[in-house]
Amino acid sequence: MRIVADTNLFIASIFWSGAPCDIVQQALEGKIEIIVSQAILNKVRKVLKDPTEKFALSEQETDDIVDCIRLYAHVINPTVAVDVVRDPKDNHIIACALAAKADCIVTRDKDLLVLKEHSRIRIMTPEEFIQAIKSTKQKNQYDEFLHKIQQPKMKELWGNPADENLSTRRTQSASRRR
Repeated sequence: MRIVADTNLFIASIFWSGAPCDIVQQALEGKIEIIVSQAILNKVRKVLKDPTEKFALSEQETDDIVDCIRLYAHVINPTVAVDVVRDPKDNHIIACALAAKADCIVTRDKDLLVLKEHSRIRIMTPEEFIQAIKSTKQKNQYDEFLHKIQQPKMKELWGNPADENLSTRRTQSASRRR
């Protein structure tokens, strides 16, 4: 599972417990892959150092936090440009997700959440993401989770769910991935 985490997820995971911390823990355990861009890391750095924010960390503290994020998050350099978010400053999140071929974007940013989805990449809150993982307790969690967040793509790939050959195709598809 590849997710793009927005700045607010990282900030929340550093200072508070809850879903953002759970997501970072999932990444540390290798259960999910968090993808970020340098633009996302730069924003984390800016928010942490900003004297008008309640954090106002030192340069060294900020460097240490960003270095820690780099330990569990994969940094990419998106080459695509998009213009789909009502706040243009958030377009880099969508660009990162597209370049990473992410399964979803996890954020609390209302300008992103209002989209719900872009190019079959689901956009959800940290709580929705954790709930989707928790509700997926079947043998092959990965396939079931993808099915929940990317139903249109699954229907396109596997056809009509009422089709009696669906379970055969699922088994064949799962075998190919292994």
